[in-house]
Amino acid sequence: MQITMTKMITAALVGNPNTGKTTVFNALCGTRQRTGNYPGVTVEKRVGFLTLQEMSLEIYDLPGLYSLHVTSMDERIAFEVLSGKALEDNKKPDVVLYIIDASNLRRNLYLLLQVLELQIPVVGILTMMDVAQKKGYKIDVDLLQKKLSIPIIGINAKERKDIQKLKRELPKAIQSALEHPSIDIRKLYPTNFSQYFERSKNQIEEFFQSHGIPYSVSFADVSMSYYNSDEFLRYMKSSISNSLKEEKQNQFIKELQELITQIKQEAKNYHIFSNSQLVQTRYKVIDFLLKDVLQREVYEKQTLTEFLDSIFTHKIFGLLIFVIIMAIMFQSIYAWAEPLMGYIEEFFAFLSEKVSELGILPPMLESFINDGVIAGIGSVVVFIPQIAILFFFIAILEDTGYLARASFLMDKILSWTGLNGRSFIPLISSFACSIPGIMATRVISDDKVRTATILVSPLMPCSARLPVYVLFIGVFIEPYYGPLMAGLTLFIMYSIGPILAILVSLILSRGILKTPSIPFIMELPEYHFPSFRNVFFRVYDAVKAFLIRAGTIIFYVSVVIWALTYFPRDEEAAQKQVQPLVQELNQLKKQSEVNPDDEELQAKIAELEQEIENQIESFHLSNSYIGRLGKFVEPIFRPLGFDWKLSVGVLASFPAREVIIATLGIIYNVGGDADEESETLRFKLSDEKHPDGTPVYTPLTAISLMIFFALCAQCMSTLAIIKKELGAWKYSVFTFLYMTALAYLVSLVVYQIGSFLL
Repeated sequence: MQITMTKMITAALVGNPNTGKTTVFNALCGTRQRTGNYPGVTVEKRVGFLTLQEMSLEIYDLPGLYSLHVTSMDERIAFEVLSGKALEDNKKPDVVLYIIDASNLRRNLYLLLQVLELQIPVVGILTMMDVAQKKGYKIDVDLLQKKLSIPIIGINAKERKDIQKLKRELPKAIQSALEHPSIDIRKLYPTNFSQYFERSKNQIEEFFQSHGIPYSVSFADVSMSYYNSDEFLRYMKSSISNSLKEEKQNQFIKELQELITQIKQEAKNYHIFSNSQLVQTRYKVIDFLLKDVLQREVYEKQTLTEFLDSIFTHKIFGLLIFVIIMAIMFQSIYAWAEPLMGYIEEFFAFLSEKVSELGILPPMLESFINDGVIAGIGSVVVFIPQIAILFFFIAILEDTGYLARASFLMDKILSWTGLNGRSFIPLISSFACSIPGIMATRVISDDKVRTATILVSPLMPCSARLPVYVLFIGVFIEPYYGPLMAGLTLFIMYSIGPILAILVSLILSRGILKTPSIPFIMELPEYHFPSFRNVFFRVYDAVKAFLIRAGTIIFYVSVVIWALTYFPRDEEAAQKQVQPLVQELNQLKKQSEVNPDDEELQAKIAELEQEIENQIESFHLSNSYIGRLGKFVEPIFRPLGFDWKLSVGVLASFPAREVIIATLGIIYNVGGDADEESETLRFKLSDEKHPDGTPVYTPLTAISLMIFFALCAQCMSTLAIIKKELGAWKYSVFTFLYMTALAYLVSLVVYQIGSFLL
């Protein structure tokens, strides 16, 4: 195959986890890469573009995996890309760029054998040469590429000169791979295996042909049908979806299942009795290939990785170090991002102020721009510092090799809930904000565990709940029961979410998702300095993905919420509501004309103008669609101790939990800029009375409301990011429904029992 300038070569970047694959991808493609999801799944697709000499490359960075025997979504996607199903026009990649870790050569060749079975041209990129040398390994690269009949380029992916070497040699290597086929790996297997797989291949192909479906069965297809027949049947069902009518598909799969069962039974005739025999056979082939290729000197000196692991994975010191690292990361997300978020909020407030100062826009258009567009964009951009800082830490921890150790340490603590060690960092990150926490679940390879982690992450006590706690504890708990009880109440509010998250994860994992109880197995890579190119692209990809995908959803919802709080707008009725105050204001202004230097009089005028503005704003909110809805649903919330004002606050705070404070500020004529420290708002809440003189809000009401906000899904940004990460609205809807139901139930029980006892 001769390459021309007009020819775009499609390359799949394949390799085990922690082999330097991402480093190679970033070094080759730089900023010329895009991210997205493969069709119909949540696995992220990274595609880079590269022009070398007279060759243009489109490189797909596939998930790191150990095998093509499909047991996870990552393996399924890799298999589908390599078999052509996941790419455009059902076309296989032109070439595979296979990353080989020189320090773990034997293990890395297992997946390489499976790739070679697909009979796609392969170029080997041998990384970690420096690590292999430190371990005492000597590798005859020339002999290895001769045995495999594939070109191999040896590099240290973190050395600039080696990357330049790779760019120089890659076009020639790809050209060689396309022109000269690699070794037919099937010929190296024992005769009984080769005969069995060849017969099975022919039987499956004949079955497809008998149904009029053209399908070229690969050696890997047959291997998967033996290893994991259930996944093979699911894969085949999706493959024929466009070839057969729906009513014939089930019959086709049923017949194929019978054939696969028959084929597996026939394996005994070829003295094949278990999956382990296939694994052992591949490793015998690997040992044959590595004979005279790999040698190791006597090397008894303790390596740096072994020394560090004696500390970082120690049952006492390891946990202590882990807690310190997590505390630093948590502090960075919770506190260090705060000044940056404050600057962002001030910037968007400045924009709103400038729009208002124009004085030429109609009131509705001004409100739409300020409260809809600017506020909507601001509610997206404000999360960037938290996301960037979180993914900076995750990228550092992952690239150094420590993240694997952290997952190992936490697995025993989380495994009984159906989660695993990799769930811990996303959950602890959600204490600051659920959005970066949910995005951090990308480090979880198991799809069901990742889904369960995402669905319970919003139960973690994010920082947006704190203003609600501060306001209601400050008004209804501390004045009656003192600072000690106030602190205990705050602790309980921060604890209730994580405690119930354990119960929810058990139900999700064992009951709904049915996550299998399997050992948590992962490789502990060598420790090394992080690649700052990798760190940059990890942060860049996370921020970009949030802004483009989740950010658009958040913006649209912000505009909808603005419309619900703005319309309908009866200005005449609002003016009638404040007519007495307007008359009083006019009288004061007449007095001001006589005494223009009376500062006390001017202060009264300013105070009255603000009071009129607040009352008009309160009138519009209470009569808006969301205000009417709040009054309509008041009977639903009344068993929790909420009146219509708190009900409106609950509904209006869907964009973000802390919005309830500004909403109550508007309702009580304090103003939309009221915060949790507002003395006027605190007084009006504590002084609110029923017609019979009894208080509307009590400490029990406050506790009920705080519990509701501790558990409910009052955060449109979180629901948007769940949809983005899991690829379907059904997960966001499920999260909203189960969390709202849980919040309602717990608040109901607490309020009703409390009312009975008091």
